[in-house]
Amino acid sequence: MTAGASWWRGVSGRDWRVLATAQGLCYNVGRAASALAPITIGALADGYGIGPALGLTLAFFAASALLVLSLPETRATALS
Repeated sequence: MTAGASWWRGVSGRDWRVLATAQGLCYNVGRAASALAPITIGALADGYGIGPALGLTLAFFAASALLVLSLPETRATALS
């Protein structure tokens, strides 16, 4: 078992299916958004210029970083 998957050890019964479904959903929603990003940035660059389009990208990266930093630490927390 890899270190990244060690949190699965405490999961029993059918709970792992819920966790796997949630993980897959989050992963694939992110992939879909990433696939749309080049089209969106290109359309914004055509309309407003490359600077504002890349500024919007910067805003999303900054918002993501702030969101990740605001989440509570869950290491060594028992799953219930």
